[in-house]
Amino acid sequence: MFATYGLQLACDFYLPDQRLIVEYDERQHFTRPRALSLALYPSELDLGFDRAEWIRSCERTDAHDSSPAYRDEQRAYYDAVRDILAAQNGVRLVRLRHDEQDWTAPNAGEVLSRILEQAAAEERGWRSETVRRESDTKSDRGIGAAPMEGRASEVQFAARTAEQARSFKIGLLSFAVDKDHKERIQGNESVVLEILNSHPDLDLLVGAGWTLFSGNELNVVWRGNRNAHTVAFLETWKDDDGTFEHKGYAVRGQELIVKCTPQVFKTSGQINKNPDLMVKFFDELEPRRRLRIGNRSVTWLICGEINVLRNAQSDGNRVEFRFPHDRLLSDQFRRVFDETEIFVNPTHTTMGNQGKLAMRRAYLSAGARTFCSASNVDVTGRGLVDIRHKLGGCSVQYLWKDGRSQDPDDDEVQHTDQFIYRAYSV
Repeated sequence: MFATYGLQLACDFYLPDQRLIVEYDERQHFTRPRALSLALYPSELDLGFDRAEWIRSCERTDAHDSSPAYRDEQRAYYDAVRDILAAQNGVRLVRLRHDEQDWTAPNAGEVLSRILEQAAAEERGWRSETVRRESDTKSDRGIGAAPMEGRASEVQFAARTAEQARSFKIGLLSFAVDKDHKERIQGNESVVLEILNSHPDLDLLVGAGWTLFSGNELNVVWRGNRNAHTVAFLETWKDDDGTFEHKGYAVRGQELIVKCTPQVFKTSGQINKNPDLMVKFFDELEPRRRLRIGNRSVTWLICGEINVLRNAQSDGNRVEFRFPHDRLLSDQFRRVFDETEIFVNPTHTTMGNQGKLAMRRAYLSAGARTFCSASNVDVTGRGLVDIRHKLGGCSVQYLWKDGRSQDPDDDEVQHTDQFIYRAYSV
C-alpha cells in the first residue's frame, strides 16, 4: 500500500564510483515496524550495518510518528526497499545511527572515514584488518595498496561532504517597510547586494517578503551580484504590469534560477475546504520551489502558505496537514516533508497567533530538519528609535532546528534602522 507509481526514493549520500550509499538514521527510524521488517530479512542478505544492533535499537527507542497513522510502517517499508534493492544491485548501503556518535563533533569526520573504510573492505570480500595487513604486499587476490588509495580519496570526500553538511550557512534579512508608501522600499537592493557580495560563505540568503520594489531593483541585484555561490530567495512588490502581487525569485550569481513564482494562497480561510487550491499549490511547489542547494533539499513556502498545515484545536492544537483525510493530498505532502531538509518561509509582516505558529515551526523542523523565516516590520508612523527596536524583536526572524529555536552566529548580526541581518550555521 506504500508503493507510489513514479516515486523514486532518495538517499542521503551516494558515491557512484564506489557503488556506495550512506544513510543517516535519525530517531524516528527506530520503530517496532522497522524491527519487524529487519527480522524478516533473508539471512543471506548482505547488509552494510549490524542488523541485530539495529533491531535492538528499535526495541530500545520504540519511536512513534502518528502523522499520518501509518507513518511508522511506511518509513520501515521505504528503508527496507533501500536495503534490499541496494544489496540486489551490488551497491553497498551503510547506515549511521544517530546516537552512536556526535556527528557534529570535531572527530566525526574520522569516525565516518573508519566506517566507510570498513564498508569498502567488506565490499571487496574481506575485513578491513586484512586490507591493512596486506596493503604493503600483493595478496593472493592480486589486490594491492593502489585500489585502497583510490577508495581513501572517496572516503575523504564523504567526510568532507559531512563537514559541509554541518556548516551549511543561512542568512536571514528583514526590512522596515511602510505599507502605505510601498515606493519607499526602493533602495533595499543596495542592502541585498552588500550582503551577497560581502558574505560569499553563505549557502542561502532568505529575504523577507517585499524585499525589492519591482523588477528594476531585481535586475540591479542579479547584474551586480559577484557572489556565484549563495542562492538568494527574494520577492518583488510591484509586477511589470503595475499590479502589486507577491512573486518570488531565486538568484545565484548573475542567474535567475527561479523566476516569478506566485504565492498560491495567503490565509487559512482561502485554503480551508479548498482541495483544488491545494492541488494548485503542489503543482507550483514541485517544479519550481523545491531546490537542491549544496547538499541540502530546500522547500520554499511563501508567507501564508504555511497554512498547508493546521492546528487541531480539539487535540491541544496538534499540528497536521490541512487535509489529513484526503489520501492523495496527504501522501503528496508526506513525500515533500520526507524529502525536505530545510523549509524556508519568508513572510511579509509578522503573522498572528505566535503560539500556533511556533508549533508549526517545531513540526517542520522535526527530525533534524531546519525551518527558517524572515519577516518585515511595518513602520507606518513610527520614529527611528522605535523602528530599530521593532526590527530587533523576537518575532521578526526565526530559525529552528530539530524542533527547537536556534541562536544566530555571534559575529554575524548587522542591525540598522533600515534592516536586520542574521546568519546561522546549521
